[in-house]
Amino acid sequence: MGSAATVANVPEILKNVWKDDIFDFMYEDQPLLGLLDKDTSWDGLYQIITVMYGGMAGRSNTFDDAQIGKSPPKYKQMQISTRDNFAVWSVDHKLITLSRNNRGALVRALAESTEKATTKLKRSSCWQFWRNGGGAVGTVQSVGASDLVLEDLNDIRNFDLDDPIQFSTDDGSPTVPAGVRAGTAIITGLDEDTGTITFNVTMASIGVTAADSLFHRGDYAKSFLGIPAYVTLFTPGSGGVPVSIWGMDRSDFQTRLAGSRFSGTVATVTQDIKDSLATAHRRNIEISHLFVPPEIYNEIETDIGTARRYTTEKTGTVGYEALVFTTQGGKSVKVYSDADIPKSPDGSTSYVFGLNLDTWKFHTADEYPMWLASVANGSGKFMAEQNANATEGRLGGYGQLYCHAPGQNFNLALT
Repeated sequence: MGSAATVANVPEILKNVWKDDIFDFMYEDQPLLGLLDKDTSWDGLYQIITVMYGGMAGRSNTFDDAQIGKSPPKYKQMQISTRDNFAVWSVDHKLITLSRNNRGALVRALAESTEKATTKLKRSSCWQFWRNGGGAVGTVQSVGASDLVLEDLNDIRNFDLDDPIQFSTDDGSPTVPAGVRAGTAIITGLDEDTGTITFNVTMASIGVTAADSLFHRGDYAKSFLGIPAYVTLFTPGSGGVPVSIWGMDRSDFQTRLAGSRFSGTVATVTQDIKDSLATAHRRNIEISHLFVPPEIYNEIETDIGTARRYTTEKTGTVGYEALVFTTQGGKSVKVYSDADIPKSPDGSTSYVFGLNLDTWKFHTADEYPMWLASVANGSGKFMAEQNANATEGRLGGYGQLYCHAPGQNFNLALT
């Protein structure tokens, strides 16, 4: 007769259940996270990433002139460090004890909590990959007594009940950040129709005002740097975008070192995307994927009509279906909808990102996410909480997203 699941062996059972499935769970419905190149070899405090922004000059139809003009390619370097992300959760010990002789009930209790924690980690990773690294997840439009309205209604997807929230006058990305306001507010209500968030304290008690940025507690200036940190929405040195990133001055060649920026209107989005791809082709930018907000994806599908084509890509066992554009170079560009792409802080501008995914890497120290080792029981084990009658689980990781050729990417601002 087999033995029943116990407090001692269920964590190992759960680890084995999730070992193979956790990455598929992370990548489901998230094509950017799933398709990015993953490298788990990070070792040391920093990674030195070299960016080539100018070619050699030794070419001419005349040999002597080619020899005279020869010069090495131009390079710059980024010294990149990791950022961290964690999910910690607990399961009441009484529940575990009452279910100790029912393997199914015990595994379900732990698995449900683990799934919710993994969802939280997944969601935070996804929105961070579309932000600038400052950690802001929304902007205040207006303030009430104990509630506020977000500037972009869609940002409410970044919040949940009981989330602890901090506020700042900036988005956490300036070279000299202002820091967060004193005090933390706990979310007690969410209105997804109006973009209203209600808290357990008054806004006046923290000093929240219109145009403040919102942060999950502990995220200020500590998030992964996302796509817009490297393919900037404004030219470096303007619009709040720093001139340098990871110590690399981008002013010498702004499109090669910070991506290209195009503009258009929502009313003509399909043509504007075609025009952007044409300009990218002239600049020798080899776009492989387009990531667009859901509303823009709908516009594109409607515009293309019966001429639309689809293709599929897979990461492990997870598949994604993409709409297909054809570039002027004859290559197919895959178009994905991504609900985590934010609008401008005032909600007036939507963005389309044209990426060469071969130029991007999510580089981590070991797997992301990974079970974080406990002191007593080893990797993947739940552990007894010191100050509560509960068992604690921990997932997380250390890494950074970066691009070694920002000039091979663009963004299109649509008003």
